[in-house]
Formats: sequence, C-alpha cells, structure tokens
Amino acid sequence: MSMVRATRTAIRLSLDTPGPDAMKGSSRQPLPVLLVSIDTEEDQWEPTLDAPTTQNIRELPRLHEFLVDLGVRPTYFTNHAVAVEPESSAIIRDIAASGTAEIGAHLHPWNTPPPGADPLGRNTMLCNLPYALQRAKLKEVLDALTTATGSRPESFRAGRYGFDAQTARALLELGVRIDSSVTPFTDWRTMDEGPDFSAAPLHVYRTGGAAADVSRRTAKGPLVEVPSSVGYTRHPFVLWHRVHSAIDHPRLRALRLAGVASAMGLCRKVMLTPEGERTADLVALSSRLLELSPPYLHLTLHSPSMVPGLTPFTRTEGDVAEMLAGIRAVAELCRSRGGFTAMTVSEAAAWFAPTASRDTGRPLR
Repeated sequence: MSMVRATRTAIRLSLDTPGPDAMKGSSRQPLPVLLVSIDTEEDQWEPTLDAPTTQNIRELPRLHEFLVDLGVRPTYFTNHAVAVEPESSAIIRDIAASGTAEIGAHLHPWNTPPPGADPLGRNTMLCNLPYALQRAKLKEVLDALTTATGSRPESFRAGRYGFDAQTARALLELGVRIDSSVTPFTDWRTMDEGPDFSAAPLHVYRTGGAAADVSRRTAKGPLVEVPSSVGYTRHPFVLWHRVHSAIDHPRLRALRLAGVASAMGLCRKVMLTPEGERTADLVALSSRLLELSPPYLHLTLHSPSMVPGLTPFTRTEGDVAEMLAGIRAVAELCRSRGGFTAMTVSEAAAWFAPTASRDTGRPLR
C-alpha cells in the first residue's frame, strides 16, 4: 500500500506524546486514532438522471486546509463524476500530490457507467445491482481515478452505504482490499432496500469473501473494513441499541418514543458526522468512544455540504461554519485528552489489521 508507510509517523497534535509504536507494552492509554473521510461527489444531493455538476469541488482546497491545520489526514472518497471533470479532477490530483491525504473511490450507481436498467429506486444501492454490473461500474471509477491522479485507489466507500458480500467480492477481484461502507448500529433496509449493519463491529475488522456477511468479523478475511463511527451517548452501546430498536419499531414509530428519549437526554443515537448532528452530541459520542480500547473515531461528511443549499445540512454560510466547528470540537476534545494519531483510511487498515493472520481490532461494545 503506497500511503501506509506514513502510519507510524502520522501527525500528532502533541509532538512530545509517544505514538502508537511507543505505546506498545506501555500501561498508558494509547492515543486515539482519528480519521476524517469525505464523500467527494457531484452537486446534486438526490439521485437523478440529469448530468452531474461538480462546482462544490472548488471548495475542497478550503476544506483540506482546514483539516490539515487541525492535524488531520483526510481521505477523499471520490466518485466518477468528479474524476472525469477536468477542473475537479485537477483539484483532486493536487491534493493527492500533497502527500497529506488519501484519494479513495466512491460510487453512485445512477451516474457511473456502464448504464443499467432502471438506475433509480432500489438500484441506487450498488449492492442491489447484478454482480457483473457492480464489477463493471467499480472498474470504471477505479480506472477514472487512476487516470486522474496517477495512482490506483486502495480504499472504497459505496454511495448510500450500498455494500454487501458481492460488492466485496468485486472489490477484491479488482485489487481493492479496504472498504469503508459499514455504519454500525444502522439498518438501511427501509431506504431503497439497503443493507443492514446493525450488528457490525465498531472497530476496524477483517471480513470474508463472497458468501460472508460483511457485518461479521472473519479473523483471516481478505477485506479490511474501516467503519464509520456510530453509537450512543451512553454505555453500553449494545444495550442502548436494543432499547432504541425496540422503541423505534415501525409499529411504535407514530409514538415518536425514540425522539422523546433523545429530547429528554435519556439516550441519543449519533453518527459521528457534523451533518445533521449537534456539536454537543458529536462531543458526547466522541467522549464515549474515547473510553473504549483502543480508542477509534471515524468522522464523515460530504463535499457538497461545503456549499450552502446543495445538501439538507447546510442551507447558509452559517451552517457551513457550524459544520466545521463540529469537526474542530471533536479534534479539540482529543487534544484535551493528550492528542490524537491522525490516519487516512488505508493507514488505519494497515495499523489495525496489517495481515490476514493478525486482527488487532476488537469489537468495541
């Protein structure tokens, strides 16, 4: 892996604080690993057959400068629409050349060639497409990014988290061994028949081949999963997930019990993203994640949220500023507890699951 060499010299906010290598064999709590990944995509938020535009990518240098100033090594999961547009691909190429980030692959089935029948509805989930079409689209975006940046992507995230064992099989056949599509404690089946990741581990893990459930750990699995951080504002997460699932059951949803529990401060389910989540909740979830061992935080967002009006999360410049403040708050929380080790997605995969015979990531519940 070309970017993994930086793992053991990853940026640390406290230069006098030992990194992960130095912590081995030590009784001290290791520094948290902080990842920030960005779905880098077209301006259109909803799936559409209209030709995509990519004006939001002009804001990527500003976002990148902000993240690097925080000490973060971002991963930009970049889709076909961005890779083939000359101006946006040049911006991605410059970021890749800086050595301060990773360019991974991202895929929106509805605007990635080759075309297939009925590209909307349930087919906006990559995992719902026939295997051959999944593989063909994956190859197309990987080839486009290789042309745009000069390097083949080492990691992948499916648009709308539409990832399953057949998608994993296609990735492996195409030489990609790192995925970051899984969102623990989250069931996407009601959203265009997406996958169910409710039982997925919180931490980096290995998973199996074509017949395997990608939410399940496989000790010598060929694919490394680097999940986004999702959890609850209280421990233990598994208990509160059961409570949340029970009160958010479709038969009880009209009672809005999950919302009541959240409003009362009893417990709130939070995805570690500054889009649609309050900064206070990001800090609360991050605090709970920092109490687990090893501490691992993976914050995610979408590039079009940098432009007011393109996504539901940032309607104004003030919303954009608030989104960035949420990212800063998570980094500053880590700084207040001794600093963090910044990694890209591929670096985290190499650090926590360096070989198929050794899986240092543990289920964090």
